[in-house]
Amino acid sequence: MSDVVASLDRPVLLTAPSNRREFVPRGGGGETARLPSRGQQAQRLTPRFDALIGSLEGQRATAQTSLPATDPELVLVFETRGSVAEVFDAMKQVGLEVLVEVEDEFEPDEDFQRNAQRQADVPGLLHVALASLEAVRQLRRLWERWSQGEPLVGLGGRASGLASLFNHLKDVRPWSANDRVRGTGLAEVVQDRIAVGISEIPVEIELWPYASSARRTAGEVSVRAAISDLGGRVTQVALHEEIGYNGIAAVVPVEALRDFVEQGPDAVRLLRTDDVFLVRPGGQSVLPTMEAVAGAPLLAGAPLPTGDPAVLLLDGLPVVNHARLDGRIVVFDPDGLDDGTYEARLRRHGTQMASLIAWGDLSEAGSPLSPNPPIGLG
Repeated sequence: MSDVVASLDRPVLLTAPSNRREFVPRGGGGETARLPSRGQQAQRLTPRFDALIGSLEGQRATAQTSLPATDPELVLVFETRGSVAEVFDAMKQVGLEVLVEVEDEFEPDEDFQRNAQRQADVPGLLHVALASLEAVRQLRRLWERWSQGEPLVGLGGRASGLASLFNHLKDVRPWSANDRVRGTGLAEVVQDRIAVGISEIPVEIELWPYASSARRTAGEVSVRAAISDLGGRVTQVALHEEIGYNGIAAVVPVEALRDFVEQGPDAVRLLRTDDVFLVRPGGQSVLPTMEAVAGAPLLAGAPLPTGDPAVLLLDGLPVVNHARLDGRIVVFDPDGLDDGTYEARLRRHGTQMASLIAWGDLSEAGSPLSPNPPIGLG
């Protein structure tokens, strides 16, 4: 895929589109790309469909013994260019379940170009779908009919639906290591940590939300093994079936991801693991349970700030009535987090950051921020 595809700046959202609709790229309606001919499409993509079937047939024995029939055997990505109409219903009729739709603009090439006089990126979509061997075989038969000019009866005819997908199809392939890090910013975070000498990085690994608990367990075992292979450790596992989320939080050595930055995601086993949907950088920190320790005593007679806040902190919610913060901070809380249910033990980071601004390093037992402006928090 092009560098543009590999560096999408939008998050991938797991959805289940149910309504038929037409994708109209930014900038107006109508066809936005000059498309290859039907013959060119057949020449380019028929081998890709055949390769997918071969790959699935090679996995069939394993799939039949380890996966229940309700679980996917493969996750496919359909890359399209231009204005694709009514794809969801057509794919569903073939037996494909669309999970994810990612919109972007792609570099023009000899097959797909912007329908304009000057060179420009071509609008397009990635349709991500769950597939089985039988569904891909059916899709291959319909592709053969379409490439020979036959109508696809009941599947959108010649101008829309599956025919539209075939007409605009740039590529069809399995979900790949590149897809698992697209738009997550993982490469940039790893590079930054290498540059400043930070030895570890927290990551969030989102697994495919399999229907079977046995399949989810097998996937978790596979991902744990890949994390261990990197020299990392699992810090938390979360499963929320009602929203289709199955995730693992882990910490891995930054050096173990150097090959990812220098050679690409295929160089790292974790990013090649089929059970993984996405890998993104984790939060700022994973805080261990700790006992409260006595800090430096409050400076006797330290005046409280007056006037409007002069420093803005965008971070976690602090303990507002903490002895060092009471009267020194103004909290903007539009979401009503400070309602008594947000426990003090979970506010440690926000409290520490606000204290650092107001008092500096407590070990130095210095005076509070001068000229004592209050801190605004949002």
